[in-house]
Amino acid sequence: MCASFALFFMANITTILSVASVLWLGSGAPLTYAQSAFIRGDGNSDGARNIGDTTFILNSLFTNDGAQPTCLDAGDANDDGDLDASDPIYLLLHLFAGGPPPPLPGFPCGGTDPTDDGLGCEDSGVTSSNLQPTVEVFATFAPAPGVRERTRVTLPSGSGGVFEVDEGTSFAILVVGESFPDFVSPARIDLSDPNNPNQGNPQTLRVTTNQDLGNPTSGGVAAGENLAPLFLNDLDLWSDPIYLVEHAALRVAGDGPLAPSPGLYEFSVQVTDEECATSEPVTMTLEVLSSSAPDLFVWTEGNEDFADSPRPHDPGSGNPRVDPTESFLLVVETQPNGRNPGPTPSSVLVLVDPLIGSSSEISMTSIGSGQFTSWLQPGPDFPGLGNTTLSISTPLTNVELTTPLEVDISFPNNIQPIWNLNCSGCHEAPAPFLDLEMVGPGILPSELWKNYVNIVAVQPTPLSLTLSPFRIRPYFPHQSYLYHKLMGTHEIPEVNGTGLRMPLGGPPYLDDTTIHLIESWILQGAQKD
Repeated sequence: MCASFALFFMANITTILSVASVLWLGSGAPLTYAQSAFIRGDGNSDGARNIGDTTFILNSLFTNDGAQPTCLDAGDANDDGDLDASDPIYLLLHLFAGGPPPPLPGFPCGGTDPTDDGLGCEDSGVTSSNLQPTVEVFATFAPAPGVRERTRVTLPSGSGGVFEVDEGTSFAILVVGESFPDFVSPARIDLSDPNNPNQGNPQTLRVTTNQDLGNPTSGGVAAGENLAPLFLNDLDLWSDPIYLVEHAALRVAGDGPLAPSPGLYEFSVQVTDEECATSEPVTMTLEVLSSSAPDLFVWTEGNEDFADSPRPHDPGSGNPRVDPTESFLLVVETQPNGRNPGPTPSSVLVLVDPLIGSSSEISMTSIGSGQFTSWLQPGPDFPGLGNTTLSISTPLTNVELTTPLEVDISFPNNIQPIWNLNCSGCHEAPAPFLDLEMVGPGILPSELWKNYVNIVAVQPTPLSLTLSPFRIRPYFPHQSYLYHKLMGTHEIPEVNGTGLRMPLGGPPYLDDTTIHLIESWILQGAQKD
C-alpha cells in the first residue's frame, strides 16, 4: 500500500503541485514558533521519518479537520522555507525512490534549523539525555602513506599545551568520544550511519576551526564550517564497545587542499551519543610554524626487496607491529615540504629506546627518492620484545618523528611467567586475595587472563570517577590499576587506591625491563594469546 501511495504521488507530481499551490496560497500565511530542536521530515513529531509524516502534512494542508503541525520546520522536508505539497513529495521520493534525505538537522537526534526562513517549532518531540558524553581531541602525526589506521602519537606541544606542526607537513586530528564517565549511561557514541555502514553520520560529530583550513575556493574548509563530513566520508573509525568509546581521524596532507598556513588554529569539537546527548565543546589549539622541513613517514614491510607496500598498522594502537620471529623491512620516507619544497635529505638518523643490543641507532640505507630502509632479522640486531621508540630526524632540519615500533608480546610465554614468579600464593586458589586469581597450576593462561583484563578493580571503589577503575584496560596502562600497583603510583589522587605496592615483600620490586614488558603488553592491547 505504501509503495502504491508513493507511485501515485510520483506519477501525479505536476497536478498535485498545481492544486496545492492554489489551496495553500489561499489559506493565509502559516504560523511561526520559537526555535526548537527538530528532525527535518518528521512532520508529525513522533521521532521517526516515515509515510505517516507525508499523510500528516497532506491532511494538515488540504483537509479541514487535519491536525496542524507543532513544528513547521520539521514539516519543511526540502528546506525551501515553505510548508507545502512539495514537502511530502520530497519525503516520498526519499523513502521509496532513492531520493536524497531531507537536509539537516537529521535523524535520529535532530537539531536547530541552520536556515533562517521564518519557520519554527513549538514542540518537535525531540528529546535528549541529561547524561552527557565526553570528548577529547588531539593533533597527531599522520599515518604513513598507504596506511589508513590512525596513530595515537601526538605532535610536540609547546607552552600551554599548544600542539605544533611545521607548515607543509602532514598531520592528523584525532577525536575520541566516550559515553558518560564510568558507564552510568547505556548509550554509546556511534559515528557511523546505520543506513550506510561505510559512511559516517555528521549529526553525531561537529568539528570546527576559527580559521580557514586551506583555501575554501579550491577544496579547503571555511572557518566555522563543520569538518565532520571529511572525518566521516572515508570512514576510519576504531570503536571500543566495552568502554563505549569511538575514535575518528582526519588526515591533513602537507600538500593537500586542507594544508593550513602559518598561524594559530583553535578547533572546537562536540559529539552526540545514541540518546541524543551532546558533549560540552572541547577545544584544541594548533600552531602552524613557518617551515621548509620535509615530511617524514615510517612503516614496515615483509619483503627485503622494497615494494612500497606498507603493512597496515595495528588497528587498536595505530602503530607498526612486527612478529618477533620474522624478519621485516623498516622504511623511512622523506617527502618535500608541501608548501615550501626544499632539498631531499641525503640521510636520516634513527635512534632507538631501549637499545637494540648495545646500539642506540639503526643503520639506514638510502635507496633514492628520499627513501631509506633497513632489513632487520631476529637476533642481536633485532628490537627486543615490547615497544621500541624510534626517533627519526634528518640533517639540517629540526623536524623529528617519534613513534613506537611494536614487537608482539605473547601473554602465555612472556607475561604469565612474570605472574607465576611473583604472584604465587597470594593470588591463587583456594583463597586468592581480593578474589584476584592470577596463578593456577594446570589452569590455562587464557582462563587466568579473564580475571583481570577488562574487569573492574576492587580498589579503588568502582564508579569513583578515578582514572583507574579497571584492573587492566587494554591500550591504556595509566588507566589500569594493576599497572599502578606494580609501579607504586596507586595512591596518587588521580588513582585513589589503597594498600601496599606489589609484588608483596618488596623492595626490590619488578625491575625496569619487566615493567617495560608489562607496560608494552598493555599498550599493545593486553592480548591473551
